[in-house]
Amino acid sequence: MAALRIHALQERLRALGAPRHCWVAYSGGLDSHVLLHALAGLNGQGFFVRAVHVDHGLHPDSAAWAEHCRVTAEALGVSCEVRRVAVAPDGEGLEAAAREARHAVFEELLGAGEALLTAHHAEDQAETLLLHLLRGSGVEGLAGIPAARACGAGRLLRPLLGFSRAGLRAYAEAAGLRWLEDPSNADQGLDRNYLRATVWPRLRARWPGAAARFGVVAAQAEEASGLLAELAEQDLASDWEGSRLSVARLAALSDARRRNALRHWLREKGLRPPPRRRLAQGLVDLLGARGDAAPTLCWADGSLRRFRGRLYLLPPALAPVPTQEWAWDGESALVWPGIGRLSVTTGPGPTSGPGPGLGAGLSPAAVRGCRLVWRFRRGGERIRLPGRDHHSALKGLLHERGLPPWERERLPLLFADGELIAVADLWLADGAQAAPGEGGLSLRWEPA
Repeated sequence: MAALRIHALQERLRALGAPRHCWVAYSGGLDSHVLLHALAGLNGQGFFVRAVHVDHGLHPDSAAWAEHCRVTAEALGVSCEVRRVAVAPDGEGLEAAAREARHAVFEELLGAGEALLTAHHAEDQAETLLLHLLRGSGVEGLAGIPAARACGAGRLLRPLLGFSRAGLRAYAEAAGLRWLEDPSNADQGLDRNYLRATVWPRLRARWPGAAARFGVVAAQAEEASGLLAELAEQDLASDWEGSRLSVARLAALSDARRRNALRHWLREKGLRPPPRRRLAQGLVDLLGARGDAAPTLCWADGSLRRFRGRLYLLPPALAPVPTQEWAWDGESALVWPGIGRLSVTTGPGPTSGPGPGLGAGLSPAAVRGCRLVWRFRRGGERIRLPGRDHHSALKGLLHERGLPPWERERLPLLFADGELIAVADLWLADGAQAAPGEGGLSLRWEPA
């Protein structure tokens, strides 16, 4: 039986495209111990495996568990790296925070061409699908646990999804394995533990093949999710402009395709989309508002704002604009958390382009001996640009350039003895540009 399972595991690894060098996420529990033991038997046969144990520090015995994993892995001829993390619970609870900390370790760990193998099995998949159903998840949620996905510079693979928990236990007992039992698994206050201990045994008694059937549903939902992603990319076409989307393109779609396209775009940005009802109403507000309105859709992960025919993706809340001033030595970079970073280099750069008044950068000679100060807009600022015989209102210049309002107030302004001479890396005042060959200071503004 053991040999047959190892052969089946090898076939599954080949199907997933597992590389020669792999890590095993080793908790010390039954499932991960079975996976590590089976793979250890393949070590050196064109396959090289290492283990990683994440110590969350959530139990008094966690350090002892980590040592157990290290010793057990080494007894199998597998090196085991222990990573300790600090888990900071957020609004989604301790379990979600621990999972996030664990996956951050995995992403940092993997090198290019490497894979991390986890021991999720058929019942894990079924429990995940049930939980997503109960939480009202869409097609992507019903796809459950993917067999493979990107993880850092490598990939995360789950080769045991086609194996049952009973099958893994039979392997462990036949091989005489000893494993850790996490006492938190008995806590039925956690949804997954409640399903596992109370609901799933009854389902399995009535429908013995339920786990396999749930696996089929998850596979079909994964395929449907992929098709919806392809449709979204076709619907968005060439309008993937960084953090902007075309209002006209979205408005031309049906309601369902519009929601699908926006959800896909947000996921591609690494964000969870808003809840279904909020997304639907938010799209009505964003797309149906009059041209000069400024509607906003806010949710836990981000916000969408409309401006001049585009939807802009922003954080849930913008950092407040600082009101103080910063004296400047004419050389140092400046960082405003949540606002942006201003860097300075010598010679032609972003401020040496074809725009008005950019010249060859800021002239060191023009500002030598001046009191240089950076600050943000307060209203009423004016600047005299090259080629103009009068000062222009900064408000009008920014409006003409088409910058969204929230970006306009977050542009750092440079004053020399009280006179505005630079607006981020957009404009330099007349007389502030470096002469040819002078070696000007090139300003580069990177919004947060």
